[in-house]
Amino acid sequence: MYIYFLLIIFWAFLYIILKGFGIKYKLKKWNLWYAGMAAVALSLVMGLRHYSVGIDIAGYLNVYNSINPYLSLNLFNYDEWGYQIFIVILRNLGFGSQGYIIVTSIIISTSFALLFYRYSKNIFLSLFLHLSIGLFSMSMSGVRQTLAVCLILLAFHFIIKGNFIRYLITVFLASTLHNSALVFLPIYFLRNLKINKKMGIVLLLVTSSSLLYRKLLIPIIEFFMPIRYADIELISTFTVNPLLIGIALAIPTTCLLFWGSIEGMEKQERSLFSIFFVLSCLNAFVTILSLNSVMIGRLAFYFVTFNLVLIPNIIATIKDKKLRTIAIYLCVILPLIQFSIAIPDGVMRIDQYKFFWQ
Repeated sequence: MYIYFLLIIFWAFLYIILKGFGIKYKLKKWNLWYAGMAAVALSLVMGLRHYSVGIDIAGYLNVYNSINPYLSLNLFNYDEWGYQIFIVILRNLGFGSQGYIIVTSIIISTSFALLFYRYSKNIFLSLFLHLSIGLFSMSMSGVRQTLAVCLILLAFHFIIKGNFIRYLITVFLASTLHNSALVFLPIYFLRNLKINKKMGIVLLLVTSSSLLYRKLLIPIIEFFMPIRYADIELISTFTVNPLLIGIALAIPTTCLLFWGSIEGMEKQERSLFSIFFVLSCLNAFVTILSLNSVMIGRLAFYFVTFNLVLIPNIIATIKDKKLRTIAIYLCVILPLIQFSIAIPDGVMRIDQYKFFWQ
């Protein structure tokens, strides 16, 4: 566990130093340097880990080392063939087991750092939330779906740019890594959405009320599920901690409390907040559905990352300096407590960290 806390400390000191230099010498790109250096540090922690760090890594390496290392049209016969082609290319480039871990770690770290650089008003806080309440533990284990999420982060950029063709291609490629990425396909049509406070309250109420009608949605979800998941029982007992529901709903709720400041923003920034708010509600909605199925809950990975941008951006809108400081402290202390409690002996098995040479 100590390695993760050292990473947080490094990020914090680096942020303070580079921000100080940026302000003093009026360096416009200091945050780009910070995002890049933070991504390198994250890549090292992820890429130099032993294959035992992350419950699924040994299985991924077994597939990687046993796959036929020749590119052929037969690869398209695989379900989610994009991943098969990806690992065959890595094999042909001469990457071994540790090389696979390093390359995938660099892709994942760079993708998240780039998202935070482009859209977050506090990159350190976004990185910190990524490690403590975001996708970090999943990215250390579920590599294939996390790579699909990385492409979805790129697809989101194409939403903002209004490039439908590139968006469509990117989501399609993500689905060849993990079929579930198709859940993000309708999000493009939210790009011009303008949420006001009343609309936000209605959307949040609809999301919250899914606690009552969630079982009615299971047959619909079953209909759209890929064949390879057809034998998975969706209706089951509680599979997630109900506390996660409260956290997921608290984020868009807090967002609405400060919506007055958002409505006074320029058109493009307000539209961006609207998309983040809807994605946060979708994350809460899917998290609620995960009370009945872990498999449905995995769809939340495509939405939860945008909370890591929404939270610091909402804090940045708080005009009262004392209240803003308190909000920052709470966003550091509470997730850190959760991380310290949840990670040891967690299902992802990333707590017993060791380097590949140990």
